Amino acid sequence: MRQFRTFRVGLEESGTDSFNRFLRNVRALSVDKKFVESGEGSFWVFLVEYEVAQENASGRKERVDYKEVLPPEQFLRFDNLRKLRQDLAKAAGVPAYSVFTNEMAEAMVKIPEPNITRLKEIAGFGDQKAESYGAKILSCLLGPLQ
Repeated sequence: MRQFRTFRVGLEESGTDSFNRFLRNVRALSVDKKFVESGEGSFWVFLVEYEVAQENASGRKERVDYKEVLPPEQFLRFDNLRKLRQDLAKAAGVPAYSVFTNEMAEAMVKIPEPNITRLKEIAGFGDQKAESYGAKILSCLLGPLQ
């Protein structure tokens, strides 16, 4: 079931912890943001459309069939990102999920005009991942479909 929730985040980052915690526990379908200018009291408002992650009997999250939930072009980019993730993880000698998760890849393919700043807005994708993997991810997102 699709649901909506709004968040108000001040310029001093007040509210970002609860916002990020919320995003880690749901399947975000879309996030719209608007800057409300009010002098020193200016803030961001985020409207999140989401689905609550379903858990199976063992308490694990249900697997998402990304081919089913993503439009064809986004799924091709998603699949390319998974291949890139395997290569990056192998080169670094780390598990693939530590490079980025499927949920993060889904969020990446949904970015209208990908850039480093927008990648860093994805929960779990901070400065270190941007430095280590950002250029290759952007090349994958902006390159031709294969």
